[in-house]
Amino acid sequence: MRRIQRLPLSPRASSYLEQWTAEVVAAPDPRAESDRLWPQKGQTLTVQEIRERLAAMNGKVAGRCMYCECNEAGHIDHFDPRSRNPAATFVWSNHLLACDVCNSNHKRERFHSPSGETPVDPTADDPGAHLEFLPSGAVRARTAKGAWSVEVFGLDRELIARQRRDTWTALEAIVTRYGRFRRGGDEARAARVRDMVQRCPCPTVVARFFELSRTPHAAPLFDPECLAVLREAPEVYDW
Repeated sequence: MRRIQRLPLSPRASSYLEQWTAEVVAAPDPRAESDRLWPQKGQTLTVQEIRERLAAMNGKVAGRCMYCECNEAGHIDHFDPRSRNPAATFVWSNHLLACDVCNSNHKRERFHSPSGETPVDPTADDPGAHLEFLPSGAVRARTAKGAWSVEVFGLDRELIARQRRDTWTALEAIVTRYGRFRRGGDEARAARVRDMVQRCPCPTVVARFFELSRTPHAAPLFDPECLAVLREAPEVYDW
């Protein structure tokens, strides 16, 4: 999970969201009204704009879950669940992209931990302050908020831990290949490698890979040829 900058909606879409929020809040049963209106508005231009903005916020991994980053995002997730807070059904700051596993299998209607923590919101919090992603694919909680996020989103499930680990291994091979193309003057293939890295799943692992490569303790974590490329081709840090 990485920090994501929330983009603004158009004035037209914002106006509709305010109108629909007022309808939910004014209803005798706001939860029932949320259940009625949310599916009804799913095909409107406003909700289409929400999907497009969220995808744009996700950059080159536009279709992926904002929580686990590995799976395809099939839902507009209500970060604060509609069942708990129906008034936030049409609040733009409450919308994120989520996959079926993070949203339906793990998060569901959970929001506050027994001690009152809420999970990390990648558009409002700095995930790196709460979660540490390791080269092994594991995730380590740095705070109680981080620990609750691991539980709520299932960030420690074996499948995505393996995908994070495989991403690290693939990055070593890809960067090494980039160095060979670059030394051989094959700029076209080097550019394709760069584009591949930028579209790579698990972008938090990609960022962590480059971050750790610049530390004094990088040698045990990296293949020597890969580390040599990172030293001789500093442009990779702008990817």
